Amino acid sequence: MVIRISLETPGGMVDAGEDALSAAFRELKEETGYGSDEVHEIGKISPNPL
Repeated sequence: MVIRISLETPGGMVDAGEDALSAAFRELKEETGYGSDEVHEIGKISPNPL
């Protein structure tokens, strides 16, 4: 038997006029339906590194 587990964090783009923190709260709500009073940065990724 093969069991696969996938863990994905909410993510997305920062909209024009929006800062990264606001985008994190918005994306969390949009993608999970849940809200939070705080966000902790655990790292940064770039899908298209320069």
